[in-house]
Amino acid sequence: MIMGACSQVTLVVSSVFSAKALVVLHGVRFVVDLGFRFVVLESDARAVVQKLQTESNDFSEISALIWEAKGLSRAFLECRFAFLERSGNWFAHAVVQECILRLEDGFWVEEALLLATTLLAVDRRLFNPP
Repeated sequence: MIMGACSQVTLVVSSVFSAKALVVLHGVRFVVDLGFRFVVLESDARAVVQKLQTESNDFSEISALIWEAKGLSRAFLECRFAFLERSGNWFAHAVVQECILRLEDGFWVEEALLLATTLLAVDRRLFNPP
């Protein structure tokens, strides 16, 4: 299993809802660019994940972002969008906190920040206790 993470600085976003959808779109673009073929994208934005999982048309403020993410996801042999509660994804939040401090884009594949790696190990133990 290969894991990747990215963080991109975005200065103007119209709402939190749009920001959550933009995060997912950045993630899809990131893994398309890396050439991954089997992907599970996790988000703590339940409404965004539900919109990505449905086949019906979306007419919300994030419809263009959802449409683009769905279109890009067709490049994979398998792509799943999964909801993960915020408390269950310490890794993503550790990466974001580090990037906010540096105010620059960050991309990691296979290697991750020491803090994020430590938190990921804790995160995994919560789901798969020894």
